[in-house]
Amino acid sequence: MGKVNTSSNLPPMPPKLTPIPLPRIPQKLNSENRIKNPGSVDELHKKCKELFPMTFEGIRLVINKGLSNHFFDSHSLLIGASSKISVKFGSIFGGTNQVGSGNVGPLSVDNFDHRRNIFTNVNVQLSDNVKIKLNTQFQDFKTTGVQTTAEYKTNRYTATLRSVNPDLFNYTGIYISQYLYALNNKTSVGAEVIHQRNPQIPDGHITVFNVLGRYICK
Repeated sequence: MGKVNTSSNLPPMPPKLTPIPLPRIPQKLNSENRIKNPGSVDELHKKCKELFPMTFEGIRLVINKGLSNHFFDSHSLLIGASSKISVKFGSIFGGTNQVGSGNVGPLSVDNFDHRRNIFTNVNVQLSDNVKIKLNTQFQDFKTTGVQTTAEYKTNRYTATLRSVNPDLFNYTGIYISQYLYALNNKTSVGAEVIHQRNPQIPDGHITVFNVLGRYICK
């Protein structure tokens, strides 16, 4: 019988390895759970104001015409119960610069009436977060009101700076700063500081501080 030799030199067993956990991928929140921007302080009472219908006694005729994709004009004739007639002509111009979703700029809304009152509103969307607004009013071709607003928006808050009829030489006017923060999609808190300078005010100036809050029932 033949002799068979066997070898016991087997390769060593690999060491016990600890599995490395895979990196956790952050899960995106549902649209219902994601906290949305609360809007500006000026929009706090927007939903309440929409509940009150606009009453008008008389006749109103409004004609809107789109001249192009960026320019629209309108004509309105109002005859009140006291036989007062008001004729207004308005125009809307939307630029070709699209910032974000649905924001087209610059946007200019102008109208004037037969009493030579001219109102202009210009909105410029500089980015997804920054917007500049300019509102002016003219009467008999003289400036009667100027309001400039700078608005900064993020996912959870809106900060606003506004000046009303500022006079840099006499340092008069109204200066407003606003801040609104969303705790969740139902509750928002904020603050507002109003500073007015006028020689007719005692001490020449006055400052008012307001605390704001909103709760939405759904």
